[in-house]
Amino acid sequence: MNKIMIIDDDEFVHKYIDEVLSKECEYEIETIHAFSEKQASKLIEKFKDDISVFFIDVFMENDNSGLVLVDLIRNHLSLRKPRIILATSYKEFVEKKHDISDFDISFFMDKQYMDEFMVKHTFLIAIKSYIEIVTLENTIKSLQKIIELSRNKEKFDNILKFLKFMLYEAINLLRFSSNIGIEGFVTLNGIVYAATPKFEEYLNVPLSKVNFTFFPESTIYFEKELAKDLSIKVYIISNIKLKEINKHLVSLFLEEITNSYSSNYYSNLYSQTQKELLAKLLSAIEASSGETGEHVTRVGKIAKILASKINYSQIDEIEIAASIHDLGKIAIPDSILNKPGKLDDEEYAIIKEHPIIGYNILENSTSKILKLAAVICLQHHENWDGSGYPYGLEKEQIDISARITSIADVFDALVSDRIYRKALPLNKALEIIKKERGKKFDPNLVDIFFENLDEILEIYKE
Repeated sequence: MNKIMIIDDDEFVHKYIDEVLSKECEYEIETIHAFSEKQASKLIEKFKDDISVFFIDVFMENDNSGLVLVDLIRNHLSLRKPRIILATSYKEFVEKKHDISDFDISFFMDKQYMDEFMVKHTFLIAIKSYIEIVTLENTIKSLQKIIELSRNKEKFDNILKFLKFMLYEAINLLRFSSNIGIEGFVTLNGIVYAATPKFEEYLNVPLSKVNFTFFPESTIYFEKELAKDLSIKVYIISNIKLKEINKHLVSLFLEEITNSYSSNYYSNLYSQTQKELLAKLLSAIEASSGETGEHVTRVGKIAKILASKINYSQIDEIEIAASIHDLGKIAIPDSILNKPGKLDDEEYAIIKEHPIIGYNILENSTSKILKLAAVICLQHHENWDGSGYPYGLEKEQIDISARITSIADVFDALVSDRIYRKALPLNKALEIIKKERGKKFDPNLVDIFFENLDEILEIYKE
């Protein structure tokens, strides 16, 4: 169930949004209503862990009531996942009078021009963005579970405990919304040894006796030989069609966690298998935005080369962390990411949110790599001359890891096919990099880039 909180002092707005969202919708929605700043504050505290989307009117008791509530949500309660729709007819006035750059506003809605299409379209995109963020967080948590598993294998000395753990962690990757029912079971050499409640009656029963319907669109099937004469099969069944990216993520998770159990691939955080898994996951996420999944891998490799030439202390880490630079795009609507033409001002404002979104997802991680990635996510669109976003940092105010990633990201984007254009010739791409020396890019890093261009170009021959 996706809970939406509508905060507005106009009763008509509440009724209108309820009416629009009560019509046929792909998500199950429950609305919570508040008619004042004071009432909303109490309800936000009460439902703080349950809200997917907030619709907040700026002007209520005071001309900044809505912004006070956004500050409560984002800064005092540190709620980063819920999407916020800010209702005002005076967007420019609000942005000019108040610093809202840290508030991660998903959409502005002009109540003077609200119609059914605008309301439904905006709320559906906001819910989808929330779901994608939760899904991504679950993926990261599962990666951390894999690392934990590699360090604490003694608790899985009983293979049956391992099978149950594996099943439920795979399901957790998918269980991003309560209106999606997910069940499953695992067999070992043809016998069911782990199951969710729906299939518990088949525990210790041969697979041939299990009564279920296999629909490829809504079922994940995984088969693996853990060791000689030890084969497992995993079945995960959803009550709706699963996205290909989510099926892919779960399959990757199952592949790597079984590798971990059978052959100790994850001996430490920086093992090659861990790097490959993270690269695959990020490629899958990037592919969902319509771009090539190879982009993230190449950006990481270019960043590693540049870092190695300046005696950077985290050379191995930056290869992985740089590949996560666009993590926040998971919450940006596909209609914007995949738009073949130029973005309008509103679309550009939305896509500029992705650095903060990516940072918010990773900032509390205990992983050294993901902490570095959080900084890169936040700052990779900052420019050397201070003209970038989200904060307009300049020169050494920008972390060196983000300065490195910026060059790697832009260069690979220039020489690769994009949604909106074909790849540029190499000489044209190099002209652009040189032109941006001291403007977009750290001039010293641009010099290092050209000094090591041959090594960088070898990446494109692999």
